[in-house]
Amino acid sequence: MGVVHKLRPEIIEFIIQQKKGAPGLSCRSLADLLFITFKTRVSKSSVNEIVREAGLSQPVGRRVSKAPPQTLKERIHLALSHEAGGKLSGEDKLAVEAEKKAHKEREERSHREEEEKTRIEQERLKLEQERLKLEQEHLKLEAEKIAEDQKILQEQKNLEDKIRAAGETKKLDDERRLKEEQERIARDAAEKARLQEEILKAEQGKLKAEKERKEKEETAKKIEEEQSAKEQEAAKVPKEVFVYEPPLAVEEKERDCSGLILLKAVDYLLGGSFKFNEIIQKKLGKDGKETVLFNEGLIYSPFLEKNPAGLDSLNGILGQDIPQDKFRDYLLRVQEAGISKPELSSAIIDISKEVRCLKIIFVDGSFLYIDADFYTTWSTQYTPYDFSTGINKVKSDLNRYLLNNHPLVLFMASGYDFPTKEFMGLIINFSLERNIPQTITLYDNKLSEMASIRASLKKTKYQLVFGLWPWQFVGARHVKSIGEFSAHHLKKLGSDFFLADIQLELVHPETKQRAILNGCALKNSLSEQTRLVILTNANKGVFKLDELADMYLCNWPNQEETFQDYSRKVELFTYTADSQKFFSLDMMSQEFENAADIRGILGSYFKLLDLYLKCHFLPTGYEEKEFETMKSRFYDLIAHIKPEENSTKVTFSLPAGYAYARDLEYLCRRLNEKNIEFYPGKTARFSL
Repeated sequence: MGVVHKLRPEIIEFIIQQKKGAPGLSCRSLADLLFITFKTRVSKSSVNEIVREAGLSQPVGRRVSKAPPQTLKERIHLALSHEAGGKLSGEDKLAVEAEKKAHKEREERSHREEEEKTRIEQERLKLEQERLKLEQEHLKLEAEKIAEDQKILQEQKNLEDKIRAAGETKKLDDERRLKEEQERIARDAAEKARLQEEILKAEQGKLKAEKERKEKEETAKKIEEEQSAKEQEAAKVPKEVFVYEPPLAVEEKERDCSGLILLKAVDYLLGGSFKFNEIIQKKLGKDGKETVLFNEGLIYSPFLEKNPAGLDSLNGILGQDIPQDKFRDYLLRVQEAGISKPELSSAIIDISKEVRCLKIIFVDGSFLYIDADFYTTWSTQYTPYDFSTGINKVKSDLNRYLLNNHPLVLFMASGYDFPTKEFMGLIINFSLERNIPQTITLYDNKLSEMASIRASLKKTKYQLVFGLWPWQFVGARHVKSIGEFSAHHLKKLGSDFFLADIQLELVHPETKQRAILNGCALKNSLSEQTRLVILTNANKGVFKLDELADMYLCNWPNQEETFQDYSRKVELFTYTADSQKFFSLDMMSQEFENAADIRGILGSYFKLLDLYLKCHFLPTGYEEKEFETMKSRFYDLIAHIKPEENSTKVTFSLPAGYAYARDLEYLCRRLNEKNIEFYPGKTARFSL
C-alpha cells in the first residue's frame, strides 16, 4: 500500500470513527459513505490504508484446522460430549457451566453481528442507489450539455455562413470603395497641387513686393502695410453669403393646434414659406404680417378644406386668427396675379436641394469633411445619407459659425481610442490665426459639387464646441484639472444639471499634436458617473459653465439617445450604402408636373413636406407610408403651444390606447436637434 495523500483531516477522522462504531463496514461502504457526506470520491485502497494504520483491520486468511484438544478449553468442549453419562469431575463441571455461558454470549454476539451486517448492507445498498441516482443525474446533465453544445455549434455554423456570405458582399463593396477612394485621392491630390501652386504664386508676389518696399521703408513699416492691405482685401469680401432668415413672425400666444405643426416645422427648416412670400409679394406689391400669414396659410389650405375644423385648425397652426372671407379673397387675388408655374417650381427645386457634406480647405492646403448635420468630422465625403439636410439650413448655420463668430457646435469628437487626424486638425486650425478656413465646398447626395465659397480672409480664431464621451480617447487624454460639481439651471433648455469645470489635454499618438481644451463635465445627479464632457478650444473663462452647457445641449439635447441613433445610422450606411434611398425631389417629379395652377403647386409642396418628414425625422420604414397613414397617426393629433422665455413648447396630447408614442417621441427628438424657430430667438421644443 502506498501513502495516502491530499485527504483532509476531517475525512480521515470520519473513516476511523465510522470503523470503530461499526467494525463490519467494508472499505467500499466507507468510500460510498464519504461521497454522500463530503461529496468527495476516495478509493477503497486509500480507505483500507487509513483503517490499517489506525489498527482497525480485521484478520484475513483461512482458519487453521483443529488439533487434538490440549488446552483446558479444548478439554471442556470434549467433556461436553460426556456430560450425559455423568463422567465429569467437579472442576470439569464448573468449566462446562462457564462454557455454556460463554457459548450463549457468543451466539448473542453473533446475532448482533449478523444484525449489524444486515444494517450495514442495507445502508450500502441505499448508498449504492443514491450513487446510481447521482450518476443518472450526471448523465442527464451531460446529455443536456451535449445537446446545448450541438445547438451552439449549429448556431456558430449558421453565423459563420452568414458572415461568409456578408464577407463576399463586403469584399465587392470594399473593392468598389477602394476604387472610389483612389479616385478621390487623385482628385484631392490634384486640387491640393492647384492650391499649393496658387499659394506659391501668391508668396512669390509677396516676396517681390517686400523686396521693393525694403528699398524705401524699414522692416516694421513694411509689415504694417502688408497687414493693412490684407485687412482691406478682407473687407471687400461679402459677409452675407450665407444669409437666410425665417418668415416674418407674428405675435406669439398660447393655443391648441393640429399635428400639422410638424409640417410647419419642416417648412421653416426648408424655408418654403419665406421663398413663396417673396414671389407672391413681388407680384401683388403687398407687404405686412397679414400677407405673410395668408401666404403661409396657402400651403395648408387644401388639406384643411377637407378637415371639419377648417379655418379654425389653420388659425391654430399660424398662431393668428384669419377672417375666412379675407382669406378667400386673398386666395382669388393670388390666383389672378398670374404667378407662373415655372417660377414657383424653380423656388421649390432650390429649397429642396440637400447638402450631404461640407469640405473645409484651410490656408495651408489641408482639408477635412463635416456632415451637413454637424455631427462630427470625416476623412472622406462618403458620409451617411441620413446626415444630409436642406441647403437653406446649412447656409444659415455657416452664416452663424463663420461670419457671425458663433462657435461651431459639433455633436462629438470623431474617433474612439484616439482622436482622428481630421478632428485634431480642426481643433489646431481653429485655434490659429495663420491657418483659417479659405474655401468651403458643398456636396449633394450624389457627391456633385453644389457650391464652392471663399471664406473671409479676416484673421481670427474660430471657436469650437463639442461633446466627449467618458469612454473616448482614454489613452490620448490627460485631465489637468477638474472642479467640484454644483447644480445649474439651464435657462434655454429649462433643465437642471450638475456641472464641474474641467481642463484636459488631447494628444494624437501619430502626429504628436497637442491641444489644451476647457469645458465642463456634466451629470444628471451627484450620485452618478460623469455622463458627458463638453469641451471648447476657447480660452478659460470665455464661457461660463451653464452658458457652455446650454449652447451644446440646445443643439444636442438627447445625449445618449442621439449617440445610439447616430451609431445605428452609421452602421446602416456601412452595410447598405449602395441600396439605401435618400431624399430627392425626383420622388415627386410626376406630382409637380400634374399641378395645373398655384394651388396645385402649393398642394404638391405640402406633400413634399410630408415626404421630407418621413425621410429625415421618423424611423426607417416610414418612407413608404401613405399620407392617410401619417394623418391618422400624427397630423390628426392635438398639440398645445405654450410660449416661454427662451423657447416655444409644443406638447402633444395622446388619445387613450395611442400605439405610436415611441415613433412620435423619436420624431420630436430629431426635430429638437434642428433648432427650429417659429418666433425669433425662441427655439421650438417638441414633446409628448
